[in-house]
Amino acid sequence: MSSGLSLVELLIGLVLSAVVVLAAMALWSSTRRSTDTLVGITTLQGQAHQALGVMTQQLQQAGAVELRASPEGASPALQSVVLSEAWEGLDVQGDGLRDGVAVWGEEGGRRPDSFTVSQEHRSAGTTPDCLGAATVAGLGRVDSRFWVSAGVLRCQGSGNASGQPLSNQVEDFQVQYWAREGRGAAQRHQLLRADQLQGRWSQVVAVVLCLQLVSDARASDAALAWSGAALDATAGPRDCQGVAWPRDGRLRVTQRRTVFLHGLGRLL
Repeated sequence: MSSGLSLVELLIGLVLSAVVVLAAMALWSSTRRSTDTLVGITTLQGQAHQALGVMTQQLQQAGAVELRASPEGASPALQSVVLSEAWEGLDVQGDGLRDGVAVWGEEGGRRPDSFTVSQEHRSAGTTPDCLGAATVAGLGRVDSRFWVSAGVLRCQGSGNASGQPLSNQVEDFQVQYWAREGRGAAQRHQLLRADQLQGRWSQVVAVVLCLQLVSDARASDAALAWSGAALDATAGPRDCQGVAWPRDGRLRVTQRRTVFLHGLGRLL
């Protein structure tokens, strides 16, 4: 003859069921936090990579000019290839005269830096600005200016009247410049800030970009440990200015890139 469960057996069953349910909920919560962290880091990395790609494209063409046949209209056998003289560079001195400089920047100190890059305007299809737009008609160069305002990396090109956003959630943007000094066997290169390059902008051969993005929402302790922000200050990741990331509960991504100015090979 069968009998029902006793009160003790029923309580034990309820406790075991509760333990299983709680374990499943804890696993689900942990998985969700890890997924949110992965999505957050991936999103920040994608934004930084895309913005650096746009700046890289413009910097690699800095100072580039068109090759032209000379004298025009002559027989090809009598012609030689010369560099176009239509591009005169940026006005670094602010006197209204072009100084033959392809890259110029401003030092922000503890705040984000900014820079402007220029090349000869040939056609809308071959020399678009940083937003992919054609330059203003009659302008012999394509200028693209990059700067940060209210946490947004912006670009203003020759083809648009106002700056357009390239990336949000920007915490810092630092720019340094490799400048050559001397010639021949005595030539060497120095890594300098914008405020150390007065009168030497024509000697810049490469630009070092550092872009740091930060999440809006605070992450969990597990997410911080995963991203590396909760590591010891002596071993953890560092920002664009060499300082350890703060422990404020937010996810961060710092990407660096060195871009050589290929368009300036004719000047070296």
